[in-house]
Amino acid sequence: FMGAILEKCGLAEDMLDSMGQLFGPVRGGLGYSVIIVGFILGAITGTVAAQVIAMAMISLPVMMRYRYNMKYATGVLAASGTITQLVPPSLVLVVLADQLKTPAGSADVGSMYLGAWGPSVIQIALFALYTFVLTRIKPDWLPPVPEEARTLRGWALWRTCLRGIIPCAVLIFLVLGTIMLGIATPTESGAMGAVGALVLAVIRDKGFNKIDRNIYRLGLLATLVAAAVGVFAFGSHAFRIPLAIAYLVVLWLLIRAGQLTDLRLLIVDAYQSTPRITAMVEFIL
Repeated sequence: FMGAILEKCGLAEDMLDSMGQLFGPVRGGLGYSVIIVGFILGAITGTVAAQVIAMAMISLPVMMRYRYNMKYATGVLAASGTITQLVPPSLVLVVLADQLKTPAGSADVGSMYLGAWGPSVIQIALFALYTFVLTRIKPDWLPPVPEEARTLRGWALWRTCLRGIIPCAVLIFLVLGTIMLGIATPTESGAMGAVGALVLAVIRDKGFNKIDRNIYRLGLLATLVAAAVGVFAFGSHAFRIPLAIAYLVVLWLLIRAGQLTDLRLLIVDAYQSTPRITAMVEFIL
């Protein structure tokens, strides 16, 4: 559901576009962008089908436009989708944790997620190394993005990149960090991730007005205050009051998600695609 929401609200497309602008001057830059964004989306979607479809629809036309070799373009897109099999919160890891349960003991999902990070990073590094070697062997296969196509530069480029990466990083922490730290169960973290994805979709909607933005900023401020106070006085009234304000802001944003017509249709579409993808994964497994 998280992956479907973020793909349909345009966040994945914006990340790919900004990463393409960032690595554009480098030969093979679009390939590096696909690998990095594939890793980020893999930590959100958890399913190969959702990621490959999203990446292919967004990236393949762009790579063909700039005359990337078809073999490499389709290969890197398919490979970036397989990252999802290993990057938490992969459904394969959840199934594996369930299968490893024995009368003598069991492997919890949090431990499986924690153990998968190392192999995931190594896999991404190998994909990037292959791309780098290919730029040396067959440079015409991976040309740099032309100068006239790079519309963002300097701080504007970095701001656009951070605007896409930071929300996804927060969402990844809500899902994975809470499990690894023992704060939440996989079911609870999944619920927080779904709410977080809806909040990101709301604040990116064109119907998100000035009043909504002010309320959203209030929620951010309350969250920061609660985090700062919680370090020194967790459970105190000074911690609970700003936390309650943050909860109310999240509730308001979810209500707004149901009021905005385009976003409401997007949520319905995401709900319809989620069981289809889940059924596909269950059938494959």
